[in-house]
Amino acid sequence: MMKSADPTRASFAFVHGLALADAGHEVRIFLTGEATYLMRQATADAIMPVGWPPLSETREKVVAKHIPVFS
Repeated sequence: MMKSADPTRASFAFVHGLALADAGHEVRIFLTGEATYLMRQATADAIMPVGWPPLSETREKVVAKHIPVFS
């Protein structure tokens, strides 16, 4: 399993995308390189950002809002 060296930074795309969508903006998330592993459930479960919920929870909210994620 791949783990991020910086779990908070790894979560930025999802946390910021969710906040922008909540503010009424149209959001699309693009993951490149090693960030594509964040779409794996096992990887998302292992990412615990500082000050925010686990990535798996944030990612579920992104999916529930139908925010497109391209990887």
